[in-house]
Amino acid sequence: WSTRTGGLTDPNFPFGFVQLSTDDRSGTTVGGFPWIRWHQTFDVGYVPNSVVPNVFMAAAMDLRDDDGGIHPRTKEDVGYRLSRAGLAVWYKQNVEFLGPIVSSVVVASGSASIDITYSNVTAIELRNTAGFEVKTNILLF
Repeated sequence: WSTRTGGLTDPNFPFGFVQLSTDDRSGTTVGGFPWIRWHQTFDVGYVPNSVVPNVFMAAAMDLRDDDGGIHPRTKEDVGYRLSRAGLAVWYKQNVEFLGPIVSSVVVASGSASIDITYSNVTAIELRNTAGFEVKTNILLF
């Protein structure tokens, strides 16, 4: 983004973005979204990171919206997450803002265990066991 402004934007200027959400109603189509989400973070899996230290993200993979597609209509959730990330990354405020981010995946004997980092969560509701997307170096779930 800083190079696309013709050098008018300082490379250290903070930049926030919203992660792509899910798209398929059936939960059976994986598509390219795990790869796109991975590349959104400059192939690290999260931001900020050493490649883009002043970049922050509103995670949205858990904000499935069948009628809204990859752009969740719950803008309040997205705005809240993006604002918290900006406060933490750029303004160095001590606020929780991370997640959901897959922190590890273990596959053994035909089953998988997925650990997710999600700060400031009191409860998680599992609405469907199909359609969860995880990209690893080896496997795509």
